Amino acid sequence: MRLLPYSKQLVARRAAGERPWLVVVTIGNEADRKLMRMGAFDGDTGIARIWVPDDFNIAEADLSWVIGLDVFVAPFCDAARATEFIATLWRARPATLWQLDAGFTATRLYAWRSARGGCEFSSHFPARAKLDKGFRARVESARDIALIAHDAPLFNSAAFDAARASRMRELGVAA
Repeated sequence: MRLLPYSKQLVARRAAGERPWLVVVTIGNEADRKLMRMGAFDGDTGIARIWVPDDFNIAEADLSWVIGLDVFVAPFCDAARATEFIATLWRARPATLWQLDAGFTATRLYAWRSARGGCEFSSHFPARAKLDKGFRARVESARDIALIAHDAPLFNSAAFDAARASRMRELGVAA
């Protein structure tokens, strides 16, 4: 297993007790440059950035850093490579998973096991969310809903039962 470029910094941040509100993963050799030029999340120190170069073998990726984090994928590559990476990322258990859409928006992704084998992804609420100053609140809300709704791949674990019950009490809802 190999760490992706920039993931060592994220691992160090997590070891120091820091939890970025979003991990932006760009796929493709021109991805970082393009995303930075677009100004996505520019200057936000609460963001962690990871890069998947075109020549990186996805099957060799160490994705242990993803557990419990909200991840935004900007795939500047062919659809098959993007799908392979997103499926691998999903199995690593992020809290929520987002993908860059046309029009500089993001859609939350949700996976299920396909009858043909493997994973298939669909849009999940919210869809086509603007990447503006309100995006962080959308991510936080989606994470809260994922906890309450037992969403896979992370929150469907019994390890989150106490946190879910606590959140339900905060909302005044019987668990």
